Amino acid sequence: MEKVVISNDDMMDMITKQLDKNSRVSFRVVGDSMFPFFKNGKTIVTVEKTNEVKLHDVILFNYNGQIVLHRIIKIVDEYFICQGDGAFRKEYVIGEDIYGKVTYFYEQNKQIKHYETKLKLWLFFTPMRKILLKITKRGNK
Repeated sequence: MEKVVISNDDMMDMITKQLDKNSRVSFRVVGDSMFPFFKNGKTIVTVEKTNEVKLHDVILFNYNGQIVLHRIIKIVDEYFICQGDGAFRKEYVIGEDIYGKVTYFYEQNKQIKHYETKLKLWLFFTPMRKILLKITKRGNK
């Protein structure tokens, strides 16, 4: 069987079109911007189309023409401020640019253990994120 490789942009375009047809789609994460929670090529997420999102949800959204999967870190007026767990850039998003939110995720057919506790710790230690990322990436190789 011939292996077919598509670009991340093409894949995200197919995902958003599928969300328009159905209310749910699952795919394997590509990239390190959500590390340490979502791992490149290992984590599979399910995104559901919804109008209800809240602080700390991971959402799929359009940002300057690019489809991004990042966490809501702050809500100010009509803006959702998002950032990848392993990234430093912040994105300012309005509701109409949101395709959906992650409702389920797993690695190796297992849901990630103690996610809520790990997330609270990660958010608490945000000021030391650069150091923590170096440590966790080194230990993940």
